[in-house]
Amino acid sequence: MKGRAGLALLTATLLISASPAGPQSKPRGGGKAGAPNPYAQRFATLCATCHGANGRGEIPGTPALAGQHSFYAITQLFLFREGRRSNEAMTAVAKPMSDADL
Repeated sequence: MKGRAGLALLTATLLISASPAGPQSKPRGGGKAGAPNPYAQRFATLCATCHGANGRGEIPGTPALAGQHSFYAITQLFLFREGRRSNEAMTAVAKPMSDADL
């Protein structure tokens, strides 16, 4: 998806993900209460290699993810996936991601 349609989808996704959780909401990560968070699992196996287990990696030039809003991560992954940012490693990570993965 490119152009306005992609931007509209990204904006809608970000607005939905940024909305406050109501009392009937699912637990964060979309799983059942007490279940392992699938996003934490993905971070531990994919992102932590460069960005560090605590979100602050040791590799020079690798940005810290700790303290960033989800909006930042989703936007950057989208830009890498769409070829609007250039970094070989991040493009390889983001390219196969669907909108739901973002």
